[in-house]
Amino acid sequence: MKQNIKKLQLQDLFIGAWVVEENAFGRQSIPMYVSCLFEDGDIYLDFNGNEADPWEAKIEDIRGIRISSESMQHFQFKEIDHNVFEKSCECFKVVVSIIDHQQYRLVKATIRHDEGGFQINENIIYIHQLQKFVFENTRKPLVLEYE
Repeated sequence: MKQNIKKLQLQDLFIGAWVVEENAFGRQSIPMYVSCLFEDGDIYLDFNGNEADPWEAKIEDIRGIRISSESMQHFQFKEIDHNVFEKSCECFKVVVSIIDHQQYRLVKATIRHDEGGFQINENIIYIHQLQKFVFENTRKPLVLEYE
């Protein structure tokens, strides 16, 4: 999972965003979600099943989790076709298509509403961007668990 290289700004994050922490040696933590943000750049991170205190981290050590076949499966998206993943939510479905080409990589996210209609975004690279795209278009959080 060493592909998570983007340094984030505090404005990129929100409560529930999934990220990793990278130490000074380049080693990354398990995926964790943001549980608290502070103006000074301190962040509390947590993970499913943690019964201890949350991790304390600095914004400069936080990286996005790149969308990949592996990460989609870890976040419980169902593979419905080769590199096409789907997750059903309350009143919509999120479909993520990963297109790997020799010259570029494209991740296309589509929200399909139960009552019809959809939104598409082709500029998503990281899990937290997918979560934000879903919230901005549905006003409902994309709640994820990592396995």
